Amino acid sequence: MNSPVRVVTCLLYAFITFCGVNAEGDDFKPIPPKAGSWVGPTTGEVWPNPQIRFRQNSFFVLQVDQFEFKLNNAAASSDIVNESVVRFKDRMFPGQAQRAREARQTRFRFQPPLNGRESTEFSYNVGQLDTIHVILESACGNCEKYPYMGMNETYEIVLNPDSSEEQFVVSSSVWGLLRGLESISQMVYISPENNYSYQINVTRVIDFPRFPHRGFMLDTARHYLSMNTILQTLDLMEMNKLNVLHWHIVDTESFPYQSTTFPDLSAKGAYDPYTHVYSQEDVRLIIESARVRGIRVMVEFDTPGHTQSWEKGQPGLLTECYDPTTERPNGRYGPMDPTKNEVFEFLTELYQEISEVFPEEYIHIGGDEVSTNCWRSNPFVNDFMNQWNITGDYKRLESYFIETLLVIVDKLPRNNIPVVWQEVFDNGDNISPETVVQVWKNWGIGWRNRMQAITTAGQPAILSAPYYLNYIKYGSDWVEMYEEDPHDFAGTEEDKQLVLGGETCIWAEFVNSINLIPRAWPRASAVAERLWSSRDTRNISEASSRLQEHECRMLGRGYPVSPVVGAGFCSVKWN
Repeated sequence: MNSPVRVVTCLLYAFITFCGVNAEGDDFKPIPPKAGSWVGPTTGEVWPNPQIRFRQNSFFVLQVDQFEFKLNNAAASSDIVNESVVRFKDRMFPGQAQRAREARQTRFRFQPPLNGRESTEFSYNVGQLDTIHVILESACGNCEKYPYMGMNETYEIVLNPDSSEEQFVVSSSVWGLLRGLESISQMVYISPENNYSYQINVTRVIDFPRFPHRGFMLDTARHYLSMNTILQTLDLMEMNKLNVLHWHIVDTESFPYQSTTFPDLSAKGAYDPYTHVYSQEDVRLIIESARVRGIRVMVEFDTPGHTQSWEKGQPGLLTECYDPTTERPNGRYGPMDPTKNEVFEFLTELYQEISEVFPEEYIHIGGDEVSTNCWRSNPFVNDFMNQWNITGDYKRLESYFIETLLVIVDKLPRNNIPVVWQEVFDNGDNISPETVVQVWKNWGIGWRNRMQAITTAGQPAILSAPYYLNYIKYGSDWVEMYEEDPHDFAGTEEDKQLVLGGETCIWAEFVNSINLIPRAWPRASAVAERLWSSRDTRNISEASSRLQEHECRMLGRGYPVSPVVGAGFCSVKWN
């Protein structure tokens, strides 16, 4: 029956089909449809976008077996720089892309690279580039052993054909050299028009990060993540110039951290005490791998909630829940029990160990999603509250716990600085001016209000609310994250100076070692550019082409990243 509704539906379907209207998520689908990739990749562009870059069409040719980085004395004295040049040369000529290049050279016969003549109407081969000088402008290459908040990551690259001494990357810090070397590795590309030679354009770059804290939060408690997955994540973070691994190491579901002070926490709280734990050696390897990549490892032991797994190895930490009918314990447990001195004595010893194991200055103590139901049911908790004249005010009891823990952290010998989730601020807890508040709730207009309130109160802030990678949907959802800026709130310039940066988070209820990397990357790259590049870097169309190249670049380097701009392909021979 041709009802009016059916007629309208058919017409709408025909319009969508034949006129090429995009479905939701098909942001880059051509209209009208056409053969080929939706988005054409750039060649030799850098991600995140540098602050200043002058690029010419003229190019150098590189030979894999002849190219080298030459370090000045200060750079050569740095263990970080010495190790990095091997890594970055491998990234310039990655195996996956190399196999595809060799297959094409074998199948097709092209003329050798043109030298000293015009290669195309607009480009010119200026010769072979055999050496890039790596210059550390510092008297001491090993003075800064560990990355830190506010480290200098500024660098400059000059690739000038007029002099052999004018092909260099220079920085006054090892951290800046790491960022500059990554940029150089991304500027190398394979040219199909020039016998699939490796090329790099005549370029000058002056670059530095917009925010000092550019983080990636990893959850290893909901699903245990293999060491290889974490180490690959560090590689990908370096490729995207992220500089903080926020390691949410334990939670309600499991306690995989092997404590030397309290070994039963993992022996009884891990999913498997033999296969699903991080030994002290594992932790040292992660910290060291992060260190040489200029990445801080900020660990989080979330309390007083999210701690059910702790009780297995340390009985008595959590609050017993009571049955209101029988007025007896019902076998369930709530958050940590703030009425027991033994709980805080335990936390003092544990945090002393944490401070010794993790060299990072900042420690995340959590403070989110605290259910007060067990506190409400427990007669001993209520008696304690009566004695402290806070009867019925369970948020104040939560504040008492957090404030006591903050005193413990403040007394640690490393002078550690605490980071907390936003509930600690929202509850009105008494926190020090240096305590960093991480905003994760209230998407849309809500996070803007919280960022304004937090910074107006004088607290440093980190934004995560719009950067959650575990929430996925069809299409190019990276665009939404890319458009969210940590400064997009109605604060003063003084307020915005308190924004340290942001973190992209991937919670692991439905993420494990198999799907972490394809789910996170290159979606996380969008956040990385937002936190590094100029605020004016906002052109989605331009970014999509660079991101398509970056996606293929990471794939060519051997990482199973996902497509994020729609239909297309990468010139990679993937095994």
